[in-house]
Amino acid sequence: SNFIKASQSAILGGLFNRISGVTTTDCFIGAGNSNLITGSVAVICGGNMNSALNSYVFIGGGLMNSGSGQYAAVCGGTKNLAQNTNSFVGGGAGNRALGNQACATAGQDNTASGSNSFVGAVSSNAAKGANGVVCGGSSNVCENSNSVVEPRYNTNTGHKNRILWGFR
Repeated sequence: SNFIKASQSAILGGLFNRISGVTTTDCFIGAGNSNLITGSVAVICGGNMNSALNSYVFIGGGLMNSGSGQYAAVCGGTKNLAQNTNSFVGGGAGNRALGNQACATAGQDNTASGSNSFVGAVSSNAAKGANGVVCGGSSNVCENSNSVVEPRYNTNTGHKNRILWGFR
């Protein structure tokens, strides 16, 4: 069965979905199984084992996705995490938006950990610096702030640098 311990909230379907928290209000779970909301004004549309752990979190669906930052969003996929304020993960698997206003759009095992950082797609990319951008490719790392890396096996450790093409 589903469980609600919050005011002005609803669970439309599924099993073992839960909305609860000390100050939780105005939440919605559409369907799915074993989804959890503990923040206020949070939404999980569906899927399984998804978590909205802060206020104003949106989880579109998927499996084992989590939004723990305020105003965080995960649209779908598997085992994705939007951890900080205004962080966003579009989909894919194992992607993490850890910084404030960080974005990991798709792919697999990408991490946007700097504030305002962005990772486009494909796999194992990391934008660690503030305002760092990895457009896509595989195994790229943008270490410092205000830098851009694309497309494959590159590391940018400078400030305000760009690596546009290259291979290891």
